[in-house]
Amino acid sequence: TSPDENFTSLSKLNNHIASFTANLENGDLLNSTQGITQHQATAAYKLLQNVSLLLEKQQEPNCSKNNSFNGT
Repeated sequence: TSPDENFTSLSKLNNHIASFTANLENGDLLNSTQGITQHQATAAYKLLQNVSLLLEKQQEPNCSKNNSFNGT
């Protein structure tokens, strides 16, 4: 595959620490600057999965609030 221009330009920024790209379906490391391991890419992949799940749950209607007993 051809080099990703965004990836290359980001890695040249001042104070850049590290960058990587990973497969969105399984977290496999596709490209990285020095120092990024598959273990770190997998951890970031799992974190993104958890955030996505939390965002989905936040957008669901909250049945417990709608069906609560007020007592008045």
